[in-house]
Amino acid sequence: MLVLAGLVVYFLKFYGKTSSDDCGNGEEFKQFAVKDTASVTKIFIAEKSGKSVTLERSKDGWLVNGKYPARKDAIFNILKTICRIEIKMPVSKSSHNTIVRNMAGRSTKVEIYDKNGLIKTWYVGGATKDQFGTFMLMEIDGLMACEPQITHIPGFTGFLSSRFFCDVEEWKEKSIFKYKFEEIKSLKIEDGENPDRSYIASNLGNNRFELSSVSGKNFPAFDTIMVKKLLAGYKKVFYESIVVSLSPQQVDSVIKSKPLKVITLTDNKGKKNIIKMFRRPGDGLLDEEGKEMQWDPDRAFGYTDKHGLIILQYFVFDPLTPDIEMFLE
Repeated sequence: MLVLAGLVVYFLKFYGKTSSDDCGNGEEFKQFAVKDTASVTKIFIAEKSGKSVTLERSKDGWLVNGKYPARKDAIFNILKTICRIEIKMPVSKSSHNTIVRNMAGRSTKVEIYDKNGLIKTWYVGGATKDQFGTFMLMEIDGLMACEPQITHIPGFTGFLSSRFFCDVEEWKEKSIFKYKFEEIKSLKIEDGENPDRSYIASNLGNNRFELSSVSGKNFPAFDTIMVKKLLAGYKKVFYESIVVSLSPQQVDSVIKSKPLKVITLTDNKGKKNIIKMFRRPGDGLLDEEGKEMQWDPDRAFGYTDKHGLIILQYFVFDPLTPDIEMFLE
């Protein structure tokens, strides 16, 4: 709440018709854009509700709150906005107080940093009536601009406020597996309901592969092309969403139950990436005869140490966990 206090003070001053000495009137208060986005090292976004998120550049890419890889598309959008944003027109005098009052009640604060510290502070309001502009205010060294501005990106139809959000889960990259084919050493698929169908597909290099049971029995004759396609399928694998609707006790109950599948991918450095899949209750879903389904036919629960409990789509994971018989036919 405190991060937006400056805008509330600004509104009170202007609604009380105080001197313009209390605000900034120079050209620097109209320079929203940061053309050299390669120099941007951190972006802090805060909502009046108290939610906030910090995006930071690291040697391995952008991170969310210093922990999680950020979505590349969302980072691209926000940096493009920071680079290309322009003033379309100032807010008219007749609507000034109304716009500032609205922004004081509902706006988003955006702080942009480079390696030397804070370089821009914006307050991002709502959209104009035609949805082609966004109300914004600049703050410099604690001093607010005298006039809100209507901003836009030339050539882009729409408003910009939706690009500045504080939902941490929406900023996170939703990848579980992200491997080049040559980085994969082995893939173990354990079938929790049919253990004898579990297997390990190994990449020996030079287009050579090995298929064996979890107990160590080798299958001398198998479809090597299918194994190659299977390993290549782990290039980009994403989950649907984080589970937030269950209590800690319910989450604990899920992950202690018998897994449907366990996937263990081992890379060439010996590092393992493990995800457990569990059936997800139907929760009122009906079949073609109108009967309640015990299990969700489209989605499963997944669990990793990194992500916690997540939702997976069978559409994505069924091709990544084929039955052992598919390689032996």
